[in-house]
Amino acid sequence: MDGQWVRESPALTGVASGPYTLERVEVAVCRQGDGSCWDGTRWVGGEVWLRATGTTNWTFSSLPPLEPGGYVAQARARDSQGQVDGVPAAVSFHMAADVVFLPLVPRD
Repeated sequence: MDGQWVRESPALTGVASGPYTLERVEVAVCRQGDGSCWDGTRWVGGEVWLRATGTTNWTFSSLPPLEPGGYVAQARARDSQGQVDGVPAAVSFHMAADVVFLPLVPRD
C-alpha cells in the first residue's frame, strides 16, 4: 500500500515476529499535512500508539472516515520482555478526494 491512493479508510494489517512471545502490536496513524495523530477519538498533536487486534497476524481498523490528504501509518511490536521495536514499520498512503467530472461542451 505504500504511496497508494485510497478512497476509503483502510484496515491496516501486518505480520509481526520476534525472539520472544509477542505481547501486543501498536499502531500510530498521523496526517502528513499538519502532523496530528489519531488517538482513537480525535486528531491530536504528537504520536499516539493504539493497540491493534492480534499479535503475529494483526489488524487495525479503528480509523474514522479520513479527509483527503496524505497519511503515515506506523506499527511496532512489544514482546513479553518489554522490548519495543526501535524502528517501527511505516507506510504512507493518500486519501483521494471525491472528484466530479463535468464534460466540456464547446460553445458555438
